[in-house]
Amino acid sequence: MLHVRRPRNPSLVCENQGTVWNYAAGSAGSLEGRVMFQEGGQSGRISLLDCWVNPTNLTVDRYAMYTISVRGDGTTTLPGTKLAPGQ
Repeated sequence: MLHVRRPRNPSLVCENQGTVWNYAAGSAGSLEGRVMFQEGGQSGRISLLDCWVNPTNLTVDRYAMYTISVRGDGTTTLPGTKLAPGQ
């Protein structure tokens, strides 16, 4: 389990929080995961890349092979897809 959160800290240069999971390269494969956004959260983004990028990079979606953004109310950038926060 991985819990990513964004604590308030005015001493940080950038308050964005994130994580990177690095998997070994392969010619084929699949990835399955489950994600839960907490109720009352603001937003989040999940991106799939073929290289390491700092998780707080604000431009990561420009280089990602796949990106989905989720707003605090559960709406996403995928048409017709909405997540239920807290589930």
